[in-house]
Amino acid sequence: MKNKIQYILVGLTMLSIASCKTNLKQEAISAGNADFTRYVAVGNSLTSGYSDGALSRSGQMNSFPKMLSEQFQLVSPGTFNIPYMDAGAGNDGSGFAKRILGYVTACNATTPSLSPILDPSGATAFNNVSAQGPYNLVGAPGIRAVDANWNLYSSINPFLQRFCQTPGTSTLITEAMRINPTFFTLWLGSNDVLLYATGGAVPPANVFSPSLSDSIAVRQNITTAVDSLTKFGAKGAIANIPNVTSIPYFT
Repeated sequence: MKNKIQYILVGLTMLSIASCKTNLKQEAISAGNADFTRYVAVGNSLTSGYSDGALSRSGQMNSFPKMLSEQFQLVSPGTFNIPYMDAGAGNDGSGFAKRILGYVTACNATTPSLSPILDPSGATAFNNVSAQGPYNLVGAPGIRAVDANWNLYSSINPFLQRFCQTPGTSTLITEAMRINPTFFTLWLGSNDVLLYATGGAVPPANVFSPSLSDSIAVRQNITTAVDSLTKFGAKGAIANIPNVTSIPYFT
């Protein structure tokens, strides 16, 4: 009787082990009707990989277009050329390094500075990488939708100037079209309200002060951008513009 019980227990154990065996099946992946061979990502800081208050190589390597491109290449092998910054602490456009996690210990009985704690290694200088283009990641921190088709803007914004073909002639969209994209992502419009809102929502003092973009101009420029990106049959995805008051700066 004892042996029978042992056999039963062994049998139940084997059944339990067998029941725990997974039955995972690899799903076939497919591009469907999309062609990701030449994917271009068009946008502002959110597209470029700008993070910690600056554009750095590490931020570019962890940008959402880089992540998407790695997935797209599983079904549509191709290259994804990024206008990389030199390795280092990045640059916010004014020569300051990216922010780091840190704290201040001594305030000397005065009000502590509200300035961010910056990478002590200093800012990474802008490197001109236009000769290595065209690029698949076409993101320029600070750009608004109303700037996307403006040629002179490429000589004003250092983030765009460093990789565009001809500063003062190129636009964000002509740069994107250089690779003849088969698929695109477009995320513009946030800065048309963000810069104005973070500046206190006051009337601009001069032409360089942040102003709230005209909604008709925003719509027209985004429409022009989409028309250009799709004129040779490319498909794509357009990201929405979140409510600016929902971002951490205002909450």
